[in-house]
Amino acid sequence: MTTYAQDSNCAKFKTGTFKFNSFEFEGVRTIRRDSIQIDSFPEPINLKVISRVNWLSDCTYEFEYKEVSDTNSAHLIGTKYTIEIIEIKGDTIVCQRVDGKFKTKEEMIKIKN
Repeated sequence: MTTYAQDSNCAKFKTGTFKFNSFEFEGVRTIRRDSIQIDSFPEPINLKVISRVNWLSDCTYEFEYKEVSDTNSAHLIGTKYTIEIIEIKGDTIVCQRVDGKFKTKEEMIKIKN
């Protein structure tokens, strides 16, 4: 059964461990706790990014890159994204990511509380 985010409780997705359901982000793990998000990118990228999270509503948040594990990626610090949870299917969320002029949809699966 599909539930649209506007009609549901997005709170269960505010914290936890997530993986992406896409080839582009295969292997990436996201851990979100309170106002901190840690994204771990596997080899060959081998990068960890720490972001500050600000929830704008129950189903919308923004995050800003604050730290990166590789100095070659330091240009990412300060990058901001707005994420809106637009659909919930069990432990899977469909999000719309807005980054400047671009909007993309991504699926994330919650794999741990």
